[in-house]
Amino acid sequence: MSRIILFGGTFDPIHNGHIALCQAALDFADADQVILIPTIPPYKQNAKIASGEDRLFMCQLATRGMDPFSVDSSEIERGTPAYTADTVKRLARKYPEDDLYYLLGSDAFMAFHYWVRWKDVAENATLLVGLRGDENREEMLYERDRLTREGVRVILMGNSPVVISATEIRKKIRSKETLKYLHPDVAKYIQLRDLYYDSQEDDTSTLDAITDKVRRAPVHAHEH
Repeated sequence: MSRIILFGGTFDPIHNGHIALCQAALDFADADQVILIPTIPPYKQNAKIASGEDRLFMCQLATRGMDPFSVDSSEIERGTPAYTADTVKRLARKYPEDDLYYLLGSDAFMAFHYWVRWKDVAENATLLVGLRGDENREEMLYERDRLTREGVRVILMGNSPVVISATEIRKKIRSKETLKYLHPDVAKYIQLRDLYYDSQEDDTSTLDAITDKVRRAPVHAHEH
């Protein structure tokens, strides 16, 4: 029996904070594997985000050569939004003998009881909550206890705070600031694809050539 951490998100783009949170979760839960799940979330259908293909490939680049990590492409290949409840249920069927943990940040945790079919998520996975350090501790504990009474398994991690967000990184890219919070191969891919810049266009004609070029490049060590 293995312990598997599921980490879903738009990853627009995936950054070192995501990876650091996953690595903290691996250590904290003594887990064997992290599965990244780039999604097409229903609440962002009309938002302008990088394509699913771009976000999937950036996840693969960011974790290339890192044994505990894998990337589930099912949501992107499906091409339509899916709810977390459906995703977790599908993976629970795929890994029936393993213990599943669903990793989420403190903001998402505090809104968890508003999720569509949140009880289905909790039925199939233990919630593993990453803390930034600026949360109201009493509110977090109250929510944990409230959900526990509802039968939800909740673990609050004591990880170091992660102080970068994808929104901040996109702003830095638009203002042509350093991309130090990104894996070098992800940073190169963003530049080659002209992602997140004001001049961004949905140019898929060169995607195959660019992904092949980046894929054949040497693997870079991850920076934190």
